Amino acid sequence: MALIDPADLTFNGEEARSMSDAVIETIFENPAVTDLMTVYDGIVAKKQIPFLGILSKITKADAGCGQGQTAKNIPMTEKFWEPEAVKIWLTMCGSEVDDSFWVFAQNTGVDRDNVTGTDIARFVVDRMSSAAQEDLLRIIWFNDTAHDNVSGSGVIKNGVSLADYTIIDGLWKQIFAIVATTAARKTAIAKNALSTYALQMALGTSDALDTFRKMIEASDPRLNAAPNKFFIATRSLVENYAAYLESQGNSTSFERIENGYVMLRYRGIPVFGFDFWDRTIQADMQNGTKYDLPHRAVLTVKENLAVGYDAANAVGDFRVWYSEDTELNNFKGKYRVDAKVLQDYMIQVAY
Repeated sequence: MALIDPADLTFNGEEARSMSDAVIETIFENPAVTDLMTVYDGIVAKKQIPFLGILSKITKADAGCGQGQTAKNIPMTEKFWEPEAVKIWLTMCGSEVDDSFWVFAQNTGVDRDNVTGTDIARFVVDRMSSAAQEDLLRIIWFNDTAHDNVSGSGVIKNGVSLADYTIIDGLWKQIFAIVATTAARKTAIAKNALSTYALQMALGTSDALDTFRKMIEASDPRLNAAPNKFFIATRSLVENYAAYLESQGNSTSFERIENGYVMLRYRGIPVFGFDFWDRTIQADMQNGTKYDLPHRAVLTVKENLAVGYDAANAVGDFRVWYSEDTELNNFKGKYRVDAKVLQDYMIQVAY
């Protein structure tokens, strides 16, 4: 498959001659990983993350001289970074664009097939950069090494490549495991269990409000007390919450619409609407009749959502070169990545 396929367009001589003559489809805006997560650099291999616990109930009545020792230990647990190597590598032959307006952006003569340094290469790198950031979010949040398609009793839509969803065990996989161990970490959203798209998406007037309230009430006291806690929620929940506020005569609209999310507040706590979740679930996590948990929310702090790289600046850093031997233009990037929910008690979820 050609990277730039002239068959997608009708070439009519000189009707379009440059990028300025084209309408470039707007990319989806996504938040930077650093907006809502903490980045750890230099994660190149499996690496221990130790957690040192707390002491309690060590003060006792004085039993007299030489008596009353208390046997206690400071509990310690661990998790591990397990980064996986990922690669982005696209190639194109310069002649792919011969029958399109791109021909006017090519080099000439012996360098005709070499598109490095041209508008063609710059356009490809720009598109790759946005795609790489979206891929990264998909890997961090939705990957699960055990994912399967619906036909194999999984949740990934039939026909969607599992290679896009099985690189690491991402944050949702870890969240589900936390809930399996501690059911109190989850607030159920009843509409998720319904049997059709329409029924699932028909949220009640106060569904989002009720969800956020229950999450706060059920959260661990240490999370509840954190001054920097925030919600991340599907756009479906945030829109439902905004509609509720409007129905109550609250004129407060979205406080911010940038970087791929919108923000409201609940009890002063930021609520970020992350429509990347909605897009991913609705496109790839469905069985043709219903979505897999289309309404989701997380209450946590930035320090508790961690992403590790071997080199953080490698994400979106592409090497571009032309090979005389193959007469192909190459666009390549590489890095290692993993994601972790660090402290189980510092997260409260709804789905």
